[in-house]
Amino acid sequence: DVYKRQVLILGQVIKKKEQEPSMFRLISYSAFVNIGLILVGMSIGGLNSSNNTETLFAVQNVIGYSFIHMLNFIAAIFLCFLASEKMTQWREQSDNLFHLQGIAKELPITTFTLVIGLLSLAGGLPLLGGVTLYMILYFLVVAGYWLFAVLLGGIILIVLGSYFWVLKLVLWAKPFHQRIDKGGLSSDASLPTISGVILALLLIIFGLIPTPITTGIINGLVSLIP
Repeated sequence: DVYKRQVLILGQVIKKKEQEPSMFRLISYSAFVNIGLILVGMSIGGLNSSNNTETLFAVQNVIGYSFIHMLNFIAAIFLCFLASEKMTQWREQSDNLFHLQGIAKELPITTFTLVIGLLSLAGGLPLLGGVTLYMILYFLVVAGYWLFAVLLGGIILIVLGSYFWVLKLVLWAKPFHQRIDKGGLSSDASLPTISGVILALLLIIFGLIPTPITTGIINGLVSLIP
């Protein structure tokens, strides 16, 4: 199911007809991909039969970072849907990706939260989601699960590539149409968007200084892992 959703994400991006690609569907497919990755990471413990200390340590870290990525997923998907809802309302109830092009010029704060949310879902560094996904990759290799690591790495690269196209569209493309209200910081500032900015900054901070945060969580989980 993870790979099916990955193909659907790519399909939303490469669609050429302006009436087809949807921001809501793109985010929804991304949610399923991340849920699949989290479940794969957390299920590694059940697949492991080695008593080697290094392997056990690596497996514990895969499970621990998968749990942390679940927390990142909850925050990032909230940012994405929050931004998508605001953009859809601004574009007169349309979440068509082509209709959202250039919207960063009109809704800069909302676009910032969308950028952070998408990149954190896709493993962009130095965000928390990037740290957790790449640490999962590293410890999968250490534990000897090369196939899982290669598949996960491929998914990250494809999703990142898809998201960069979306971000290029909303950040630098010419606006779809010109509103009387040209937007800006004053039009975009509200309690939900400011809350989104705070959450986005936390994803950046936790990505830049992950060790004190992640170590405590992983050590707490170790006692629960058989």
